Amino acid sequence: KRQGINAEYGKLKHLRKVSSSLEENKDLFSDIVSSANKMTEICQIQIRKEVHYQEERENTHVHQQAAREKDMSNFLLELDEKRKHIDQQHEDLVTRITSQYDRQE
Repeated sequence: KRQGINAEYGKLKHLRKVSSSLEENKDLFSDIVSSANKMTEICQIQIRKEVHYQEERENTHVHQQAAREKDMSNFLLELDEKRKHIDQQHEDLVTRITSQYDRQE
C-alpha cells in the first residue's frame, strides 16, 4: 500500500512541476503568439504596399504608353500634313513648268 501511495504522490509531485512550468511559460507563449501576430500584420501591410506599388507602376506604364502613342499619332499627322504640302508644291511646280512649256510652243 505504501508503495502505491508513494507512486501516486510522485505522480502528483510531477504533475505539480509540469503545471508550474506551464504556468511560468504561459507568458512566454503569449509573447510568442503576440509577436507572431505582429509579424503577420507587418507582412500583410508590406504585401499591400507591394501590390499598390505594382498597380501604380502598371498604371504609370499604361499612361506612358498612351502618351507615347498620342505623340506618335501627332507626329504622323504632322508628317501627313507636310507630305500634303510637298505634294501641293510639286503639283504647283508641274503646273508652272507645263504652262511655261505650253507658252514656249
